[in-house]
Amino acid sequence: MKILYVLHTTSMDGSSISFLNMVRALKEQYGIEPYVIHPPEKEKDDLTIELQKLNITCFAVPIFCSWFDSGLPWNKKLYFFLRSLLIKTKSFIQIYKIAQRLHVDIIHTNVGVVHEGLWAAKLLKIPHVWHLREYQDLDALRGFYPCKSFYFNLLKQSYTVCITNDIQRHFNLTYEQKSRVVYNPISSIDRKSNIFLPKEKYFLMANRINDDKRIEDALYAFANFSEKHPDFKLLIAGKASSKAYYEHLLKIVEKLKIEESVEFIGYVQDVFSLMKPAIALLVTSRFEGFGRMTAEANMCGCLVIGRNTGGTQEVLNLTNGGWLFSDVKDLEAKMEHVVLLLDKDYLLLSHHAQAIALQKFSSKKHANEIYNLYALISTK
Repeated sequence: MKILYVLHTTSMDGSSISFLNMVRALKEQYGIEPYVIHPPEKEKDDLTIELQKLNITCFAVPIFCSWFDSGLPWNKKLYFFLRSLLIKTKSFIQIYKIAQRLHVDIIHTNVGVVHEGLWAAKLLKIPHVWHLREYQDLDALRGFYPCKSFYFNLLKQSYTVCITNDIQRHFNLTYEQKSRVVYNPISSIDRKSNIFLPKEKYFLMANRINDDKRIEDALYAFANFSEKHPDFKLLIAGKASSKAYYEHLLKIVEKLKIEESVEFIGYVQDVFSLMKPAIALLVTSRFEGFGRMTAEANMCGCLVIGRNTGGTQEVLNLTNGGWLFSDVKDLEAKMEHVVLLLDKDYLLLSHHAQAIALQKFSSKKHANEIYNLYALISTK
């Protein structure tokens, strides 16, 4: 079975990691023949390096992310829309020609903000799968392209894979026969790890340093928490995708006088080595589509304190592997709660969460569900 995947980035973000875990398992378990379309890269990115290791043929095509900045006035939206048509037309033609030349069976678009895969599939009269990994409006604060009603109707013309029940509900797809909920695969989750005790005296954040992650909320909560617990640290791992936001955070750290307790440690290749000893992972994102770090933390025996929204809420309600918070004061209270847990209670909670994560988020389970969808729609 030949599948053409359309990606919106070559950066190793959450959608790319999930895609890699998915395509690797599909290739190994079911022998699918994958091809990948991605935007041109300025330099060799981690994603394309990994695709080369898997011997997957790739094509660089200009890809347009179809969404609006929510605050744009109508005249700028009109200009944006007209300009986008040129890029989208060029992208559509190239995707169509590649799919036609390869005689692919299915086109699978990896995120909801790229539309051209659907149009190419329609013209070729082959099935299209749309992987919905983001809310668009709630997480990135973007507007639907070209408008909400048109986009929602477009989704119903495709097979959709939603990474949570809440994403499916958000796009009014709950009762659509062509829609499935398939949780993201966590590749390392297939290897059960021992739970590290006693925990070390630090909280961990592990995500992109960007304003949608609301890291300042963690800083304010930690500043209050550290007045009672000065021996604890806050480690923040991840690349800064926004220099302005990173500098904004540094000013907050200075203002709160917590320079000695907060460490920005940059991108970490093996984040599990930091998760295992951490007292808890803090997930303060405005809205997570899925909450990969939440699932990964539960996998390796680290409990999570996460915002009571989106995928974070759904994953924690599923695993019972931590606590949900609503505001800064509540976050501080949950931090206080976790440090007072006895080891036996922490162990009980983390073992339970780990067992559920192993069951729900395995690469094998995910690949099986995606392949079954491919098999179903390729025969219609």
